[in-house]
Amino acid sequence: SYIYPNKRIELIAESLMFIEDIDITWIHIGDFTDWIDAGYKLRINSILEKLKGKSNIRLHLKGNLNNADIMHLYKQLNPSLFINVSNYEGI
Repeated sequence: SYIYPNKRIELIAESLMFIEDIDITWIHIGDFTDWIDAGYKLRINSILEKLKGKSNIRLHLKGNLNNADIMHLYKQLNPSLFINVSNYEGI
């Protein structure tokens, strides 16, 4: 997902801060939008940096990918869980 306030990815990151005894790999597909303010981007990057400091959490920010690359990634990694904490979706 794009990284902007509606997507609320900070909820995912902040929740992962509480997990100590489970190894987790979070792969995020998407990047910051052009229309977010610098304060929001700074806040998210600060949360993600704290998360990177945890030995049981591996964070991979993939950036924007096209659909073919996303499908290839899903087949390759066989993810266990998809999380959506958006306020709303446009679909």
